[in-house]
Parts: sequence; C-alpha cells; structure tokens
Amino acid sequence: MIKNKILKEKKNVKILKNNVWLIVIIILTIVKMCLISVQPVNGIYDMLYDDVLMVNQADSILKGEWLGEYNCLTLVKGPFTPLFIAFFNILHIPFLMAQEIFYDISIIFLLLVFRKKIKSQWKLILIYIVLLFNPITFCNELARVYRDGIYTSLIVFLIACTIGLFLNRKEKMQKIRGYQIGLGITLSAIILCREETVWILPYLIGTILVNIIYILRDTELKEKTKRIITYLIPVAIITISVFTVIGLNYKYYGVFQLNQYWGKEFKEAYGALTRIIPEKQKRKVPITRETLKKAYEVSPKFAELEEYLEGEEGKEWAKCGDSSGYEIQGGWIHWAIMRAVESKGYYKDAVTANNYYEEVANEINQACDEGKIKAYPNKIISNKIKFDFEDIIKTLQKTPVTISYQVEYYLMSTRVRIAPIPETEEKQKMQEKFENVTREKVVALNSYEKENEKLQLKILQNIQKIYETINPIIFIISIVSTIIYIIINLIFKKSKENVWILLGLWGLYYSRIFIITFTHMTMYTEAMNISYLAPTYVIQLFVSTISIIFLIDIIKENNKKIRIKYLQKNNKCI
Repeated sequence: MIKNKILKEKKNVKILKNNVWLIVIIILTIVKMCLISVQPVNGIYDMLYDDVLMVNQADSILKGEWLGEYNCLTLVKGPFTPLFIAFFNILHIPFLMAQEIFYDISIIFLLLVFRKKIKSQWKLILIYIVLLFNPITFCNELARVYRDGIYTSLIVFLIACTIGLFLNRKEKMQKIRGYQIGLGITLSAIILCREETVWILPYLIGTILVNIIYILRDTELKEKTKRIITYLIPVAIITISVFTVIGLNYKYYGVFQLNQYWGKEFKEAYGALTRIIPEKQKRKVPITRETLKKAYEVSPKFAELEEYLEGEEGKEWAKCGDSSGYEIQGGWIHWAIMRAVESKGYYKDAVTANNYYEEVANEINQACDEGKIKAYPNKIISNKIKFDFEDIIKTLQKTPVTISYQVEYYLMSTRVRIAPIPETEEKQKMQEKFENVTREKVVALNSYEKENEKLQLKILQNIQKIYETINPIIFIISIVSTIIYIIINLIFKKSKENVWILLGLWGLYYSRIFIITFTHMTMYTEAMNISYLAPTYVIQLFVSTISIIFLIDIIKENNKKIRIKYLQKNNKCI
C-alpha cells in the first residue's frame, strides 16, 4: 500500500517535471495579457475599406444578416475577420484580447510540434518568450480592428501544421489525420482572411513534396498510399469551407461568388482595360488616363464613369500613393472604378453589378478585336499586375531594404495613437459601433493617467527597445548559424530534417519579403508597411532562434562524440 503510494507520488512528480514548461508558459501568457490590457483599440473611422468594413460586417453577422446590405465593398474582402470579431463578441471577449489569445494558442501549438526536435523545456520556454513579447503583437498597426494580427497567427498555425505533418509522418494514421484536418482548417481560414495566398504557395508545395518524398522512402508499401491520400483531407475541407461561403453569398446576394474583385466579371472588365495599349506605359499605373479616355470612346457603358473618374472624386484617388496627382495608381484604381460604378447605381445588387462589368468587357474587347484602338491581340481575364524581368531584378535589389525595415522594427511604435474625436454625428455612431462590436473602449492616449497604466505602457516600450537593439544582431548570427549548421550537417551526414525545416522557414520569410517589395515597387507604394509585413516578424524571430539552437545542439553533440572517441582511444574511463 505504502509502496503504491510512493510510486504514485513519484509518477505525479515526473509528470509535473515534464510539463513545467507549460506551467511557466501559462504564467508568462497571463503577464503578457496584463501588460497589453492597457492598450485600447485604434478607432479609425475613415478607413471605409478596412477597419470600418470589418466592423460593419461583424455587426451584420451578429444581427443574422450575413455581410449586410449589398454595396461595392460587400464581396471584396474575405469574411474570416468579421466572423472572428463576431464570434469573440458572443463570448464577451474584447477584440484585442481575443487576437492575443489566438496568437498565444498558435505559438503554443507550434512549440508542442517542436518538442520532437527541441527536448529541453528551457529552450522551449526561451522560444516562447521571444515570440510572445514580439513587439508586432502590441504595436499601433495591429491595435486596429483589422485582419493583419489574425492573419499572422494563421501563418503560425500553418507552419505548425506543415512541420507537424513532416515530423509525425511515421506516426499512427489518427495523428496524421489530425494534422491534415488542422492544415485544412488553417488554409481555409487563410484563404477567407486575405486574398493574397500566392506567397505561401512555394512553402506549401515544397513542404508537401518533401514530406511525400520521405513517406515514399521511409514507409512500407502498404502505408505509402494511405499516408499520401490523407492530403485529400485539407483539399476537402478547403472546398467545403469555400463553397459554404459561396453558398451564403448566393443566398443573400444572388451571385455564386467568393469574392467579386477576383470574380470573372470584374476580371474581364479590368482585363479589357489593361488590354488597351497606351502610348506611354507608366510605372505603378496599370490603367493610365490615356487608357481611360480610349475606353470612354469605344464603350458607352464605361463612358458613364467618366464624370466620376475625371471629376473631383477621380482627382482625390489620384492623390493616393506617390502619384503626381494626375494618374490613379495600381493600388487604388480598382477601388476608384468600383466606387464610380456604385455612383451610377449599378451596385443596387450583385447581379446588376456583374452584368455591368460583363457589358463593359464585351464593348471594350469588341473594339480591340475590330482594331478601333491599339490593343493586345488576345482577350485578358485578369486583374493581376503586369510585370517584366526588369521588375523582378529591381525587386531583388530592393529586398535588403525591406529586410532591414523589418529586422530593425523601423517606424513601429507601441504608443497608441490618439483616438480621433468624432466631429460628426455619423462618426459618433461609428465609434459606438466600434465599441459595441469589439467590446473595447476607444481611448485617447492622454487617458493614461493611472500609475499602473503608465507602468504597463513603459514596460511595453522598453520591451520594444530591447528587440530593436538585439534583433538585427540576432538576425545576422542566425543567417551565419544556418549556413554553418547546413555545412556541419553535410560533413557529418546527419538527418536532413532540420535542414529542410530551416530552408522552408527562411524561404517562407523571404517569399513574404519579396511579394511585399514587389507590390511596393510595381503597384502599391504603401505596401511597405508594418501591417503587411506582420507575419515576417514572427517567422523571422522563430527561424532565427531555432537556427541558433540547432547549431549549438549539433556542436555539443559532435564535441561529445569526439570526446568519447578520444577517451576510448586512450583507454580512459568515461
């Protein structure tokens, strides 16, 4: 009886010892939540295409009206963020706290996956501290009611699921199916959160291919097919998720579409406009004023927009970005066209809007085919930017600047912006909606009057200063560490698992850096910002930390083996 009791106590102590890292992580998470509780939501009431859109759509979801009354913005951005806001509103959890919880869960999941590679609890805690107090999670830009903070956590979940599949490829099918389900849900959320998924494709395809190669090499014949077939699970989940949203859009708006901007009708109209060849091509301007004038002449339907696009509204759009004030740049031209179409009453419903775009496309394409205007010979169905080899070269040359911008936390601030005082009744109502939907208070900076609030803010600012000082050094060390680690790995013919993980993560990091730089160089000047780069701050910190840990571990391991061989050779006691 006593012996059983002692054994039970030893077992409990062992369990506690093995999971001490989780206890520490819970304590650290509570500390972080206490610190960020001082930060109010940034209420930006004039961001009609961003923050205001998310809040309005979340409010409509809470009222059971899906994405709300139809207009030119209803189907241009994914519904995941409004759904996220509405879900946590129902749970009575404020938006910023919900965003933090979501992020914390994502990095805990990532560490659970990496327990296969990093056995030391204290190393896991170190990684968690580095990621948990990452200044991107409490900067001004991610205090907005928008999607970039949520999107960053989804990328962490993506990394965890893909690496989890790779490290557990030999485990039981039940575990593999669990990761595949997680991957399917994560990819669905990513697709429904932001429209640009192209940057994750190289990483996703690469990790899947490496995983399949290892499965074909390491597993028995009867298991190979089973394990490879599991990749149909995320495909099925993505299909169900996307078609569920499309079905809701059809039910409420009458169009079987996920997103109007990427829909066939708008792409045909936009493609028809870009088919016209202007006398002079202009950087960052896919549709020049000259192109617009030619389109007015050959398309009666498009000519209806001339008053808007050439009038005061069009001039305001031309002021966006680094334009001279005459041309409407690529990051804004599609919004200008949509607003112009709405001003003519074509957005009374989705079917009418799509019919309008289809008519515009047919009229312009017909004029192009008949040679009435100088145009490319083939029909274009695309709203993607045109680029050439020179753009790629210039982007590659510019990426070091983007990396420096990210690594040094350039222009990032933990200080919350002063909330604008609503000067109109409309903005006062919007502030009330912001507060009701997010369950947050929109507070001005000078409201930090209590000593504990000042202390919280000061701690957050000091944390950012530490990262600003140390991260550039850590980044350089991690690059060198990765190179040395790969060389040592090749010399001593170690398992290549860690090498693939490091290469995959560095590739994912650079892919985001490249796509942001490319967009900044070719179309959207304001793409170079903290919000769009948000995932890179987490990816870079994580891969930097584990690359250094991997190198230290492999050096220790090799030194130990060399020492053992030396002692054995000299017949000494070990």
